[in-house]
Amino acid sequence: MKKQCMIALFALSASVLVAVESENLVKNGGFEEISKIPKASSKYYMAKIKNDKCDFGIGPIMTLPMHHTVGSGSIKLVVNVSTDEEVNPEVKEGQRSISLEAVGEGGHLQIGADTLIPGKYNLSFYYKGSGTISVCTYCYGIDEATSKAKFLQTLVFLTIGGKDKFQYYEKVFELPNQKVNGIATFNLAFSINNNSQMTLDGLSLVKIKE
Repeated sequence: MKKQCMIALFALSASVLVAVESENLVKNGGFEEISKIPKASSKYYMAKIKNDKCDFGIGPIMTLPMHHTVGSGSIKLVVNVSTDEEVNPEVKEGQRSISLEAVGEGGHLQIGADTLIPGKYNLSFYYKGSGTISVCTYCYGIDEATSKAKFLQTLVFLTIGGKDKFQYYEKVFELPNQKVNGIATFNLAFSINNNSQMTLDGLSLVKIKE
């Protein structure tokens, strides 16, 4: 009987854990999944390098965090790696994190997450660095002529300053219902600002049920 209770308790704990983890809308929030691709194989990233002066490291191969995309503007992106043999102070959780550095005026990293709808969300992440970084959303409406998503504007929700050591940030924010302005959905992004460098890890975004 005791053994059966323990098995049942373990099964219940596992199901609760899965339910909690599945609530994170960010894909690859710990930046553990990466892709290594030749720079020349991507027209988009070659344009970012040539036209926007983005920096993805020396050599023909670039390492990118899966599900996340460098958006508008100019940044330097580095995937930091930590191992048991060589611990990297730029990694807070797991084996990887990312560092964003402004090139010129800076730019955006669009976060790989489910499309967001109006409502309240709990955002949390670890950060360290210098200068400032902003959390924003790309706002989309529906193009009546094509019925496809149409970019409308960028909304900035918060800006924080860097620290020498990792800090934990957590905040509840609300994406407004702006149907009157044509906004239907949102995509999450980080904006690294002028003269700034920031390392991010452990990114989570959870929809608050009301």
